Amino acid sequence: MDGPRTLDFQMFTDPAHVVHWWRPQGFQTPIIEKLDARSGGSSRICVPHNDGTMYTCSNQYHEVIAPERIV
Repeated sequence: MDGPRTLDFQMFTDPAHVVHWWRPQGFQTPIIEKLDARSGGSSRICVPHNDGTMYTCSNQYHEVIAPERIV
């Protein structure tokens, strides 16, 4: 990304930003059920497809060092 490092980090960790960009073409705005972006935290994001199918993505955060690193 080309923005300031702190904003780039927020784009991946702040639900207010994630809902604006995190979806493939043909999908609707994601539903953030959980986004706990800290070491040991997890996330669960549901993304509805235009055909009505709901897809879910779950992640676990192993290491989060703001604004440097997300594993």
